[in-house]
Amino acid sequence: MTLAEFLLARFDVAEENALRGCLHAEAPPDFDPGWDTSTVADLPPIVAHFVLADLQAKCRIVIPQLGDQWEQVAANDPTAHQAVLAILARPYADHPDYRDEWRP
Repeated sequence: MTLAEFLLARFDVAEENALRGCLHAEAPPDFDPGWDTSTVADLPPIVAHFVLADLQAKCRIVIPQLGDQWEQVAANDPTAHQAVLAILARPYADHPDYRDEWRP
């Protein structure tokens, strides 16, 4: 599995969740213990809409679209492209398929 494939797989899962309108979140361990975690169990559709737009943009970074400015950067400087992909993958560092060599 390449880094691009890894990212696209993570994005697919996030897209499925957003389309179902049930994005889930958990409070960070150091968050105020009085925080009501049920308030994020089912985020409003506007949040799901933003997530979908965000994922679409990230997919265009992973696999540049013909004519995008990023396509020119990725084609001319593959090292820069890989560096950006590594940064995009950081939030998934705890995923079992994440590889240490992808760390920026």
